[in-house]
Amino acid sequence: MNSIELFGLWLAVFSIGFTFLPIFQVLEWKKRGSSDGFSSINLVLPMLMMSCWFKHGILTNDKNNMMINGINLICFTIYVSIFAYYQSRRRNVLMQVISLITTIYFIFNHVDNIHPDKAPDVMGSIAAGTQIFGMIGGIYDLLRAIKLGTMEYIPAVIQFAIFPLTTQWTLFGYLINNQYMFVANMAGLLLNIVTIASYFVYPPLTWKVPIFGIEPQQKIKKKITSNNIDTNYPIDCPEGTFLYCQHAFNKAMGIEIDLTWKNISQIQFTVDSFMFQIVDNYIYSCQKRREFYNCLGEKYTTCINRYHLLSKIDDPTLILPAYLYSAFWKGFDFSCNGGLTTSIYNPETFNQTLLHNEITQCQKLFLNDMQKSITNICLNTLSYMNCMQNIYTQKTSLQMGWFACEKARIQFADDCPDLRCLLIQ
Repeated sequence: MNSIELFGLWLAVFSIGFTFLPIFQVLEWKKRGSSDGFSSINLVLPMLMMSCWFKHGILTNDKNNMMINGINLICFTIYVSIFAYYQSRRRNVLMQVISLITTIYFIFNHVDNIHPDKAPDVMGSIAAGTQIFGMIGGIYDLLRAIKLGTMEYIPAVIQFAIFPLTTQWTLFGYLINNQYMFVANMAGLLLNIVTIASYFVYPPLTWKVPIFGIEPQQKIKKKITSNNIDTNYPIDCPEGTFLYCQHAFNKAMGIEIDLTWKNISQIQFTVDSFMFQIVDNYIYSCQKRREFYNCLGEKYTTCINRYHLLSKIDDPTLILPAYLYSAFWKGFDFSCNGGLTTSIYNPETFNQTLLHNEITQCQKLFLNDMQKSITNICLNTLSYMNCMQNIYTQKTSLQMGWFACEKARIQFADDCPDLRCLLIQ
């Protein structure tokens, strides 16, 4: 056995070891209780390349090729299954798998109809092409990370492992004069280098990049103080998904796409200005609220919770926006669910100018109270509830008075279980 053959044997063993790296992702999904925010493309697309190289191994009687890709296919089938198990939107995964199986069928059928002397070369070309095509998954993940402003969902351990793997396969392809292998792995190596470099520009949100020691953008604190009480609260929100869903909502509502919970005043003003014009706008806004809810799935409650937001701030001026952002979505939920009928069948809902000055005054008083003493949230909320109820009762009806009070209670009274809204006679 010469040195090149030994090198090939080493690469076979090394590649099989690499196959088990996605286990780190599996452990992360288990820890989070969800694979939402992660991409399945980088698990499904490689299976196309593996299948083609496996077929090429059969045609060329390359046992190393068959062994490596056969084991890879088994492992990645398991990874995709686990991903789907932890995924709230399994339909996308199912469509990807169906597309994968269909593509493999047509490729194999095409190669089987080619003359046996030419089939290995054709299969080699296709396999190399699918390996380059498989980079789409990596490119997609990278572009998505740039859009989200974080590499949170691209595990660094896997990227660091890809570097020596693709480097060696590129060298091996050159040494054995296999142009298909050389070109395909060189392209993958370049993408890998760009991806690794991106950790410096778009650090993860919640974990430190190993080797480089790049700190996360946010350090989540597990203990939050509210109302002078230490509260252990679940704040496991997939930050990348949260940001993505907020951007999607902003785009749908005509809001500046890069605004976040820190800009809640601008977000709420734009939503209210549009929503309370006519019934159609109201219904449309509720539909977009539902899409935001579906986007976050089971993490919705955690992500909009003020304790989650409070855990991420270093600037004291962001404490109030954390409260207001949570209140915005809770009020939105109430308006589009329990309070929907009351809202759309009362003309006062779409005639805000009638009560504009009084409502604004109530809101200003509440915000001033919160800025002075945010720990007195129960007392502040009670005053706000009474203020809103009195205005609507005096200017409209008892029903709308209760509605305004109840919306205020739902928005801010999480820590105030004794607060109630009653019909004032």
